[in-house]
Amino acid sequence: MKMRIMVNIQNEDDSEVAEATMIEVDVPEFEAFTGSDKFGEIFDQYERKVLKARNEAVEAVTEKYLSELAKKTHSEARGRKIVERSKQYAIDAEIGRLEIQTFEIQEGSHQIFHTGRDAFPQTGPREHYPSPCFRELVVFFPCDDTFRRSEHKINRVLWRQEKKDRVQSRTIANLVEREGKQIQEQIGKKAEGILESNGFTREGKLTSGEKAFELPDPEAFFPPVTVCKMIEELNEENTKEQHITLSKLDERFEVPHAIKANISIDDVCCKKQKAEGRKKGSSPKEKREMVYNTVAHIQSGASKTYTLNTSTITHMMIMVLAFLLHHGLMSIPGP
Repeated sequence: MKMRIMVNIQNEDDSEVAEATMIEVDVPEFEAFTGSDKFGEIFDQYERKVLKARNEAVEAVTEKYLSELAKKTHSEARGRKIVERSKQYAIDAEIGRLEIQTFEIQEGSHQIFHTGRDAFPQTGPREHYPSPCFRELVVFFPCDDTFRRSEHKINRVLWRQEKKDRVQSRTIANLVEREGKQIQEQIGKKAEGILESNGFTREGKLTSGEKAFELPDPEAFFPPVTVCKMIEELNEENTKEQHITLSKLDERFEVPHAIKANISIDDVCCKKQKAEGRKKGSSPKEKREMVYNTVAHIQSGASKTYTLNTSTITHMMIMVLAFLLHHGLMSIPGP
């Protein structure tokens, strides 16, 4: 018994963009399902073959689709020389690893157009362009697993069984680091914009000496009489060694409902995760490589909790200031 999967892409007038793609795969005969005890085994054979065929069909038609896109450079030629490149443009996508034919247009000895640069995002000599869906999938797994374990899971999810198509742990590590760097850059730009729009420099300093913060509302603190009474009641319930001395209390005590945010900032040190694990039989290093981060937890209200992460405490203080200003959790500078 056979299954045929045909996929094609058509224009609005029903004309085909490229030649249709057909994949044929053998599936188990009905007679193979001899009973309930065999159903799981036989259906597993069917499902694996169908999934593989589906992926191959979509991958093949997408390659044709993008190759047709590359061929559209012919309309840009206008009598100039068109050269078909031997090197293909590689894309790592959730639907598969794609290899796209590329072209260039030459005018004399000058290259004036190249699909690998002008039609598709430019990549390195051996780099594959990671599609947004692929990036989104890959960065999820290392949040809870090592890069090596993530490699096995990702390749299983994407059905990449062939060695040439497999996603390597080094690729995952590079992608995660790149995505993290871009996220931090965007957050940094957002924070700088917030600070500048609220009368601060990018370093978190007030731009004008005439500006100052409004003094806290006196009602946000317990009056001294109330504090003394509460401490006396607490001392009555404890032994003399546990008594609180009023004369040693210099700070004021905030009324809980008046607190806009609870903030805790800590330096966090953890072991640096490598793209590849230590080889069997190799001796461990005397000193482990560590990663140092600063983490801030900001709680607003009863349930809203936010977490910020930066590389240094200095950068974190700037981020916290921008966060508080943006969410209206502190007084706004004014004349």
